[in-house]
Amino acid sequence: ERDQLLYAVSLANEAFIENAEAVLKEQILRGRPTDRALLRAGIESGFAKAKLEHMLPLLLRVPFDSDSKYVASFHKTTDGIKLYVSGAPEALLAMSILSVDEKSEAENTLSELCVKGLRVVGAAQKNIPIEYQSSLQSQLRELQFLGFVALKDPVRKGAKEAIEAANIAGIKTVIVTGDHALTAKAVAREVGL
Repeated sequence: ERDQLLYAVSLANEAFIENAEAVLKEQILRGRPTDRALLRAGIESGFAKAKLEHMLPLLLRVPFDSDSKYVASFHKTTDGIKLYVSGAPEALLAMSILSVDEKSEAENTLSELCVKGLRVVGAAQKNIPIEYQSSLQSQLRELQFLGFVALKDPVRKGAKEAIEAANIAGIKTVIVTGDHALTAKAVAREVGL
C-alpha cells in the first residue's frame, strides 16, 4: 500500500527534475511546491519518477486544474493500463469506491491531519483493461483509494509580525487558499489571525 501511494504521488505529478543526471542533493526540481515535495518524497523512498515511467510508460497525463483538483496519469503495463491520481482529498474520496465506514474513517483521518495545519494530498489508483485505451478519461471514477500524504508547509519567517503590523495599521487580513478549511484555520491561529 505505501509503495502504491508513493507511486501515485510520484507519477500523478507535474513536477520534474531539471538536471536528472546530477546527484540527489544537487538536483533542481521544477513545478508547484506541493508537487515538488511529493516528487522529493518519492525520490527519497527510492521511487524516482523517470525510473517509474521507464517501467510504466506514460500514455496520458491529465493536468491539475482548480475545478477538478487532481492530477491523473495513465501508464501502460504488461496486462493493461494503470491509472494513478493525486490531489485534493475531497475530490479523490468522491471518485473512489469506499464503504460508508471506510469513507467515514478517511474523513475523520483527513480532519485530524488538517486540524494540525498540515497540507493533505489524497492518492488513488485503478487497473484498466487495455480495450478502454480509446476512452481513458472516462475511467476517472470508481477508483481504489490509497490514502493520504500530509505535508507541513511552514509559515514564512516574519509572517506573524507582518500580520501584527497590518492589524495595528487597521488593515483587515484575510486568508485565500485552496487548502482544506481546517488547515487554513490552523495556519490562521499559528500566525495570530
